[in-house]
Amino acid sequence: MNSKTVGLMLSALFGYFNIMLFPVGLNIEYVTLPVTFFSYKAFIAIGGMGVLVYLALRKNVADILKISCIWLILSFLPISNIIPIPSAPVADRYIYIPLLGMCLAAGYGMKYLCSKKKALAAVLFILCLLIFGTMTHARNYVWNNELSLWNDVVKKSPEKATGYYNLGVVYQDRDELDEAVRQYSLALQKDPAHALANINLGIVYYSIGSIDKSIKQFSEAIEHNPGFSKAHYNLGRVFHSRGNVKEAVEQYETAIKFNPDYAEAHNNLGAVYKSMGLHNKAIEHFSASVDINPESLNARNNLGGTYLSRGMFDKAIEQFRIALKLDPGNITASNNLRIATSLKTYSRQQQTPSDHTK
Repeated sequence: MNSKTVGLMLSALFGYFNIMLFPVGLNIEYVTLPVTFFSYKAFIAIGGMGVLVYLALRKNVADILKISCIWLILSFLPISNIIPIPSAPVADRYIYIPLLGMCLAAGYGMKYLCSKKKALAAVLFILCLLIFGTMTHARNYVWNNELSLWNDVVKKSPEKATGYYNLGVVYQDRDELDEAVRQYSLALQKDPAHALANINLGIVYYSIGSIDKSIKQFSEAIEHNPGFSKAHYNLGRVFHSRGNVKEAVEQYETAIKFNPDYAEAHNNLGAVYKSMGLHNKAIEHFSASVDINPESLNARNNLGGTYLSRGMFDKAIEQFRIALKLDPGNITASNNLRIATSLKTYSRQQQTPSDHTK
């Protein structure tokens, strides 16, 4: 165990003591950095654990208090970053189990105080209710919606990309694309390797017609994470829309290579192959798409349409009927089914010898 890991452990333990005893500045994205042995955080973390161990081992301590201390020690171990947790070294959700020990200790302390000074215990209890009740009420405003939540994260952890990225998602969902671009750009300033921010920023640029900027973002996402299938898929979409068929096929195939169950990539690759006249390959990928996602109306219609263009009327009709079962009001499937049925009837009539008198 190196000094960095020990420093991170001490920082995390300080964070947990702080959250449990003085829950001010709660955040869903804490900034947790290793500390030195001579910092006040290390002193508090070591001192806090020392008190817990002392109470757990002392003979004349009440059993319930010993149990609560042992519970806290044991439940702190897996979340103390002995094995570092890179994604979130400290998080509120990690202390739900340790809090049981804290509640046992607090309950014992209140009972002991009641036996000595009831009035003081009552006043302390009411103060706790008022203080923590007010803090909970205030925190509920933060959790009122996604916008207020992620704005709170940005305010408290401005150096982390997570808050900016999620604000970008919120604004993108609201169709406030200029603000989405700004937030994703800020996320990438904080973390240039944030591939998801690259992807979403690229999607926004694509939707507003900034194709070159879109390609740049998807390419950067691939540069940071070559196996990121979503980046290859979206880059393929851009090339497909521009008529760069060869590049589109390459990107879709790469996306499928890294994620064989990528239904949308199979469907889009099938569409490219169909446009190239490679109907067998198109059928192969449309079929893969509906196998992975049987409820995809787009893939069903594409598969049925390819069967129809090959004169495979029964298979085409089957796909259009399934599409209509999934969505009875689907106009594309309804029109295609009518066309397929008519062409099947016409084909049979053409194949049946006419009855006439010579």
